[in-house]
Amino acid sequence: MDALIRNEDVALRLMQDDTADYELMAKWLSDPRVLEFYEGRDNPFPFARVIAEYSPRLLCSQSVTPCFLIYDERPIGYMQFCPIASEEGRRDSWLMRATP
Repeated sequence: MDALIRNEDVALRLMQDDTADYELMAKWLSDPRVLEFYEGRDNPFPFARVIAEYSPRLLCSQSVTPCFLIYDERPIGYMQFCPIASEEGRRDSWLMRATP
């Protein structure tokens, strides 16, 4: 596994433009326990919606970098980051958002 960051059993890896990563996101984003805190329980993300939402990020048409949090070689969460403009207008600040 190619990791952006690795520390013993914990790693951060880029989400890939492949079926397995889209299926994992669809599984998580269709789970009522996750949706209770993300998008609402009545708003699941089936596979097609996950592709529509996340493929632009993966194909660099958005400035968002999607990643998976990995523990003991298993994905345990999602995190994304993107550049934001600082007060001087430079794009050298970063915003992070994490979900399980």
